Amino acid sequence: MSRQRKHIPIEKSYAVIVDGETEQWYLQMLRKNEPTLNIAIEPKIHVKQSLDAQFQEVKDACATHDKVFWMLDLDTILKESKIVKKGITPLNELENYLKAEAGNDKLFTIINVPCLEFWFLLHYKYTSRFYEDFDELKSDLKKHIRDYEKNKDYFVKGPKDIYARLKDKLQTAISNSQKLGNFKFDNPERGISEFFKLFEEIQIL
Repeated sequence: MSRQRKHIPIEKSYAVIVDGETEQWYLQMLRKNEPTLNIAIEPKIHVKQSLDAQFQEVKDACATHDKVFWMLDLDTILKESKIVKKGITPLNELENYLKAEAGNDKLFTIINVPCLEFWFLLHYKYTSRFYEDFDELKSDLKKHIRDYEKNKDYFVKGPKDIYARLKDKLQTAISNSQKLGNFKFDNPERGISEFFKLFEEIQIL
């Protein structure tokens, strides 16, 4: 009589390519606070890399991971695009890259306008208000998170890390993010966070 093998689910490997330390810290705390997730989230930071270099890293990650999330804050891209007088803007460049990978079912983009903190704001309210950058958004965010600080100690230490602080409002944030939908290149100046894509995929709803 043969023994029945115990089914052990295979852990999926997810790469998240991020453009800032705050995103990296937030994802690390997500993984810490959701220990039952059967996935390996690997946040990889690419601060100050060109879009072309980021895109190459994303394509390389697709070859070695089950899913790849390319997370982008658009504040700098939108500002730089406004000052381009002729030719291809950074926003055009990003659109071209995403069109080139439109059929890649491993790749998900998560666009924040202007930045990660808009995702945090969605934990408290639904809004599509356009903020040019974090400095403009900060006063509204601090109405809800009075002690918010953009540094590592605040995100990962203290009585509660950033994910634990916001976890009880996560469903609200996901719902608000879903209502805003996907980023539209023909209407870029609209507050948005596509974080719902990550949470739908890892099935935290």
